[in-house]
Amino acid sequence: MSTHWTYEAAPPESDLEQGDILQLTGELRALFEAVHPHFCDQKYTGFIVCSQSCDLVRRGKSLSAKAGYIALAVIRPLVQVTSKLLSEVLGQLEVGIFDEKQKPDAKQFLQRLFNQNEQALGLFFLYQDADSGIAEEAVAFLRVSVSLRSEHYGKIIAARRGRLTAEFRAKLGWLIGNLYSRPATRDWRDFAEGQQQVTRMVNEALQDRREDGQGPMWIDGEVAAAAQKENLSLKSLDANALRRFKTKPSKDKAIEEIARHVKEILPDLDEGTRTKLLNRLSNSQEFAKLFRQR
Repeated sequence: MSTHWTYEAAPPESDLEQGDILQLTGELRALFEAVHPHFCDQKYTGFIVCSQSCDLVRRGKSLSAKAGYIALAVIRPLVQVTSKLLSEVLGQLEVGIFDEKQKPDAKQFLQRLFNQNEQALGLFFLYQDADSGIAEEAVAFLRVSVSLRSEHYGKIIAARRGRLTAEFRAKLGWLIGNLYSRPATRDWRDFAEGQQQVTRMVNEALQDRREDGQGPMWIDGEVAAAAQKENLSLKSLDANALRRFKTKPSKDKAIEEIARHVKEILPDLDEGTRTKLLNRLSNSQEFAKLFRQR
């Protein structure tokens, strides 16, 4: 029985529906090996049914479906694709390495993803729920799909482990159909402690590169530019090496630039007044706010 509000149980005798979640069973793997061996790759931890439910109803004495083919989209663990997705949204300094000034944009992207509002990339977020076949937080890539002949209906249904609830099946269908209206599906904030859960997931997804090498790496863009000028690979630099390229805070650089202009424009200004001006800027909270990340 599903433990998360995104999913519901799929009775064994029920027809396939859009939003059914499949695992790569032995039968399904053998089928892919025969017709689409690419989809046997271990990076795909499951599949989600994309065909419309009305085309999957078994009818007549033969219990055959209207659809000649059944479309499935691949599912991949979120932790394995976070850097790939961020590179499409933000660009990257090197493979898997990002300017930390873009973290606010990264957080906005993940908020869209977790609330099923990321239309541009064709993604559908799947919260961890082992009972529904999702062992860890994952993403369905709706543009990476495979079609199987409906004669394999029985093998597909045998691989089913769970399904989305009706409202999330509707949202999946809307994303697949690329419609321009938004069904009234609930966001995380509509549930008790839902927003806290989203914040946790965002922070976990954006944490700096893990020991196993997965996940994005965050480096100040100016530091990266200084290192790359010396033809150094950012991946090869540890914290101590990066510290050599650490630049002054933007606020301090701005004050130095102001001091230079003041000296050029007002050469007769006494040192005490000039120092007082620069100290006031250095201690001004309003001035500092101009340089904080938004």
